Amino acid sequence: MAMKKSICFQLAAVSWVGGFLDALLLAILTSKLPFCGPNEIANFFCDIPPLLKLACVNTRANEATLSLLGSLLGLIPFIIILLSYFHIILAIQRISSSQGRWKVFSTCTSHLTVVCLVYGTVIFTYIIPSSIYSINPDKLGSVVYTVLIPILNPLIYSLRNHEVKEAIKKTVWRKIKISCGLIMD
Repeated sequence: MAMKKSICFQLAAVSWVGGFLDALLLAILTSKLPFCGPNEIANFFCDIPPLLKLACVNTRANEATLSLLGSLLGLIPFIIILLSYFHIILAIQRISSSQGRWKVFSTCTSHLTVVCLVYGTVIFTYIIPSSIYSINPDKLGSVVYTVLIPILNPLIYSLRNHEVKEAIKKTVWRKIKISCGLIMD
């Protein structure tokens, strides 16, 4: 069943407006904070969580707003995507041809992998309180989101290609054999 253009437009408009309002609200709240001390952000780009660390006042209200908005704009779409994939998996099981099922499933898995990488990074960076873990989540999230995901994206989507899968298998098996001393480099 195809989606109507009006529904598609409405979904896109809600996404754009929601993202704009989220950014606007967080920018307004952050701009009202007093900053003192070091004026350097220990991150790869200027984002709200590292800015909150430079504020001279208690930023719990800002952090709570960031977590709430991150939950609304991050977790809700992620859950909806996962639910839609649950329905897709149910539909895939009704396909009579095992080759047809595998083809559809491999297409869905590559997309679902990218979705989990992107939303997992967003959840880790914006929703989970930073007091839970000891590593610097801002830098890690920045690297994953701006470097790792764009590098992995073409690789993940190219894994649907049979020749790419075979080349990766040969390379991995060659590296395993070399590391075990079964063949010389």
